[in-house]
Amino acid sequence: MKKRLTILLGALLWASAWLMHAQFTVNGLPVVFDPRTGVFLCSIEREHFFGPYEAQVTLDGDQWQWMQVDTVAVDGTARCTIARVDSARVTPITAVAGTDTLHYGLAFTWHPIVLLNSVDGEFGVDYMPSVVTFIAPGQAASLPLTSVTRWRGNTTVRYEREKRNYRIKFVDEEGNKVDVKFFPDLRSDNNWLLDAGQVDNARIRNKAGMDLWMDLVEPMWYADREPKAINGARSHIVEVFLDGNYHGFYSMGEAIDRKQLKLKKYDEDTQTFHGQLWKTTAWNDYTLMAKEVPDKKRTSLEYAYGYEVKYPDIEDVSPTDVEVLYSAVNFVVRSSDEEFREHVAEYFDVPILKCYEILYQLLLAWDNGGKNLYWAVYDKALDRRIDLVAWDFDATVGQDYINRKTIDWDKISPERNLTLSHRLFARLRALNVDGYADDVARTYYRLRKTLLSDDSLIARYNSLIEQVQLSGAAQRETVRWHNVVDLWYRDLDFDYQKEYIADWWHRRLAFLDKNVFKVTPLRGDVNRDFVVDIDDVNAVLNVMVRKTAYDADADFNGSGEVDIDDLNTLINIMVRKE
Repeated sequence: MKKRLTILLGALLWASAWLMHAQFTVNGLPVVFDPRTGVFLCSIEREHFFGPYEAQVTLDGDQWQWMQVDTVAVDGTARCTIARVDSARVTPITAVAGTDTLHYGLAFTWHPIVLLNSVDGEFGVDYMPSVVTFIAPGQAASLPLTSVTRWRGNTTVRYEREKRNYRIKFVDEEGNKVDVKFFPDLRSDNNWLLDAGQVDNARIRNKAGMDLWMDLVEPMWYADREPKAINGARSHIVEVFLDGNYHGFYSMGEAIDRKQLKLKKYDEDTQTFHGQLWKTTAWNDYTLMAKEVPDKKRTSLEYAYGYEVKYPDIEDVSPTDVEVLYSAVNFVVRSSDEEFREHVAEYFDVPILKCYEILYQLLLAWDNGGKNLYWAVYDKALDRRIDLVAWDFDATVGQDYINRKTIDWDKISPERNLTLSHRLFARLRALNVDGYADDVARTYYRLRKTLLSDDSLIARYNSLIEQVQLSGAAQRETVRWHNVVDLWYRDLDFDYQKEYIADWWHRRLAFLDKNVFKVTPLRGDVNRDFVVDIDDVNAVLNVMVRKTAYDADADFNGSGEVDIDDLNTLINIMVRKE
């Protein structure tokens, strides 16, 4: 009862405090005040950016008797035209409160605003009562939502860190789960993550890497049973106020859990395990599947051998069942080559592993080979196959997982020859099980024309950076996190990051093409499906009529132009004249 009253009282007190700062509205929309900069922030639809904005400004409180927006006076309600809404412009505001004349600014964003407030003091590694208010672009603020919040991560929760990651769970006054839907295209759930991009000098690598994974990965083996299962987590950029102060932009998104993967629930009536989920939290011989795990079927430990029990929750079901996971690890360690070839597909969803090996090499994801992985079982009573789920891409694309005074350029170099030392992958590759190594290389080669082209990958990353620049979030982020330890006292430079990432991708892909995924092209295979047929003729014709862009694969004579000579060459190849 005391905890419930604390949460509710805190919610009311906090809501009252926030409303005291909000002395006006813009077209009926709330504004949120940042005392550090003296700027109010308002979330509007993107369509209103980059031009004049017609606004009805209404005083909404009893502290200010009068205000002026640009040159328009407001003593109740007034219509004004804000000359231009963009990332660079802060509209000046003058207000009169009693005998005081106050000077502020008004800025706009097209991202949602999240107001996160603790109730009993600062957040930490344990869940604490909290209150969340969500403001979608062009909409009124949600009612304050009661919740519990904690810091999230491993190295990110060290005492010296400043911009933290958060996990928020929404609850009612009884402490029961409450599902909330913040984004039309994301799920309704009680469990939400705020990713800070804490050590990322571009702040977007984790989101971009996860988005790429979800576009790259094959459907899980049970997709026909669970078509809505998602191997990954979706997210959106939001701007966060923590305890009344602007705290930067975050990726707010879903968690990797039973609900996301559509794993079958534990049967409480019969105490039968069905769906299961583990996360690797350490680099060791067990998580690298290089050493046998002691044969145990049950354990009461939440963490063991570098694996964390994620579902069923150890607090709900203890002891938990680890037999499927440990059996799979031990199979990788002790099976003969013949046994491995014949039975590995009974233990693991191999097509998913192929996709992950490509991603690992693409991103130079050196911190994701032993830890930062999830292993999921859909229903052990039906099938024991384990699915890999990728996670945590901050330390990728030329970024270290911790910023230091001296940058280790060799470690993050796009020309780094990175070996995936995980024994499961090493054996699949070395034994070329069912053409595993060939399939990985060919899939990479085929996708280099589309999803994994230089232009596509660079655009994926740089468009996210441009979003936060154009919305003004990047500038606010730069001001808020100037000269902090997270970045080893280096300032954020988003323009430089765009250039750096583009150069990194060009160099990484050239290195992978030449040194890692070495596929011998099939002459005439313009669309890279490893067959020379009518589809390749169509591909050449599409270039000739400018339906698609110039394609070097279709330029057989290397003239820099795709023309009738190239089409004739392809036809001769098909009829074996060349």
